[in-house]
Amino acid sequence: MQQHPLPIHFYADEFNELASDEFITLANKGGGAGLQLTVATQTASDVIARLGDQAKAHQLFGNFNHLICLRVLDSLTAQLLVDKLPQRVTVQQLVPATATQASQHQRTSVHNADQHKTIELPLVTPDVLMQLPKGHAFCLWQGCQLFKVRFPLLVGH
Repeated sequence: MQQHPLPIHFYADEFNELASDEFITLANKGGGAGLQLTVATQTASDVIARLGDQAKAHQLFGNFNHLICLRVLDSLTAQLLVDKLPQRVTVQQLVPATATQASQHQRTSVHNADQHKTIELPLVTPDVLMQLPKGHAFCLWQGCQLFKVRFPLLVGH
């Protein structure tokens, strides 16, 4: 693939105001022309309402390779990130176990042992995204690498 000499950088805050059928086409085909989109919106519902169709909104969201998700206020918006992650991850858990045994002579012995148990859990759930502290975010890079980040908060004078 030929590298374009001058990429086009497009930045949009309150992106939902621009969401349209034409913008879906632009997002689908723009990457081949060197277009790099950076968009921000408050909620997924804003984009869905603007397009009038949830399927079209998800078609548009599917064109974004990177996703940065700070604290969100609704589970539908959080689900944009969660749906792109592996459904389950395997976790090793230690489960303490205690056993007692009584003998004929009224002696009781106690045995303690930890058992290893494998469980599957979701990697990130919508409620985690809805409870992030200020300045924290999850970043999904290249559509597959997840990072938990913290942005420094600047103190004004």
